[in-house]
Amino acid sequence: MKEFDPVLVEIMKNELISIGEEMGITMKRTARSLAAREASDFSTALVDARGSLIAQGLTHGIHLGYIKGVMSWLLEKFRGNLQPGDVIVSNDPYGGMSHLPDIVLVAPIFWRDQLVGFSAIVCHHTDIGGRFPGGMGIACAEMYEEGCACPA
Repeated sequence: MKEFDPVLVEIMKNELISIGEEMGITMKRTARSLAAREASDFSTALVDARGSLIAQGLTHGIHLGYIKGVMSWLLEKFRGNLQPGDVIVSNDPYGGMSHLPDIVLVAPIFWRDQLVGFSAIVCHHTDIGGRFPGGMGIACAEMYEEGCACPA
């Protein structure tokens, strides 16, 4: 049995967190969403192949509950059908998201042709169309009145 190495664990933890942080820096620098760019209204994360959170960006993390909910739904829907280069886009409230302006991007991570995890980002968009500006009209009777729906 291998001995536990606390130094290696700490190094790996910080490396994984830094990936989440770099994802956040890139998101903030390139975002077209005013909410993401100015208010940091997004979250970044790495999850394992089972969809469990293993690391997150520390400076952006308000949507992390969505990532857990979305991952179980996406894994069920796409199990065995993901390839390198795939990116799943969804804002489906019936698939783990809260409302249409929050959009998730999930990309599978492969190592030696085996799925080992996913990178994920959830971002709030200020307007995705819909009946009212901002995509959050309380008077909407149907989800599709809120704006562009992207079921995965």
